[in-house]
Amino acid sequence: MEKRTQIRMGGYGPPTTGFSRALKRIGDRLEAAFADRVEIKYVWNIMDLGYQAQDILWLVEHGLLTLGYQSSSYLTDRVPELGVVDLPFLFGTTAGARAAIDGALGHMLARKIEERVDSGTSRTACGRCARRSTWPQCGSECSPARSRSEPSSCWARCRCAWTSRKRSR
Repeated sequence: MEKRTQIRMGGYGPPTTGFSRALKRIGDRLEAAFADRVEIKYVWNIMDLGYQAQDILWLVEHGLLTLGYQSSSYLTDRVPELGVVDLPFLFGTTAGARAAIDGALGHMLARKIEERVDSGTSRTACGRCARRSTWPQCGSECSPARSRSEPSSCWARCRCAWTSRKRSR
């Protein structure tokens, strides 16, 4: 039997949160798609292990986690421009916020993240996909290609960064 690929997913909340449930949904879909070729492990709350919530990116970059979610506010030390989306009442309506994030603001923020976040990580999924379905099954809704061509649609709207450590071959 071929060795199974272990995928370790983590976050900073209990298994009942929306983000943790999204991780579980991603894991379930990966197991369904790849059966006995993957082994999914979860670290629901890294803070239970002594880490702080902002350590998610470090854990992914250093290979302790394969995939994790992170609020954009934890990236402001690397990408100060992200701080603008944490301002209260920046947008008058949800529709206005989505239009800005899907427009020039979202494209600029995604570009800044790509420039300043370790090249050893990459976006592979987003909150929209985790809520509805998971890449690669979600088709045109979101994909790595769409994530690169329309970063605001697949990343910035979610206000969280899903990062995945690139596997070296």
